[in-house]
Amino acid sequence: MAQTVIIRADDLGYSPGVNTGIAAAVAAGSVGCVSVLCVPGLWTEEGLASLAGRDVALGVHSCISNGRPAAGAAAVPALVNETGAFRSSRFYRSAEQDPVPPEQALAEIRAQVAWFTEHTSRRPDYLDIHAVPSKSLSTAAEQVAAEMGLPFLGFGIGETHAVGRANLRLHLPPSHTAPYDPWASLAGALDVAPEDTALVHVTHPGYVDAPLLRRSGLTENRAWEAEMLCSAELPDWLANRRARMTDLRAIL
Repeated sequence: MAQTVIIRADDLGYSPGVNTGIAAAVAAGSVGCVSVLCVPGLWTEEGLASLAGRDVALGVHSCISNGRPAAGAAAVPALVNETGAFRSSRFYRSAEQDPVPPEQALAEIRAQVAWFTEHTSRRPDYLDIHAVPSKSLSTAAEQVAAEMGLPFLGFGIGETHAVGRANLRLHLPPSHTAPYDPWASLAGALDVAPEDTALVHVTHPGYVDAPLLRRSGLTENRAWEAEMLCSAELPDWLANRRARMTDLRAIL
């Protein structure tokens, strides 16, 4: 029996180059869901337009470290800097204690879900979280997902959770490392995933541009992932490992 793999493409809206990489991977048929940055100040509307006509699962990539709050700066004062933009992920990672007030995280995620619905005219297929290791953020996203009856895909790396009709196991490659081989990363995830689980393999396809260099520490490795996801060899490569790609919605 073939193992199920859902390849998740994160960060739609981060930059024009990221949008291009994700759109190319979706067009190649290798992406099972796309996580969307639903905040003002980024390139999300352009990213959504690049997927027009593509039938792919879309989720809210709950974000408090790029762009500006969907709820407005006044509603989430602890999450913004003096310009009203979100604080950087470096701020959250360097904090000794979780600096995210739970009520502000809830307000912002609800506003991001509303932003998504307004710009797509549909409900999201799932929620997850972007970049920030905050328990308050994760708990808030999980609460909003539960309120809406949606899956939450922000659980810990390597944990197995019952979601829909399947058990899901999340794998996030160490893609900040160099040199980075996305094929080896995916092979390693398949090697350790239990046969009775569906592997959610998190990727960040994209192409390097100035906005990405200005904002992110994850740069050229996105291009390596885009190349893999656009490769005509990927389906056969997976089949040789007794695995097959599918859309997230197929197992919910």
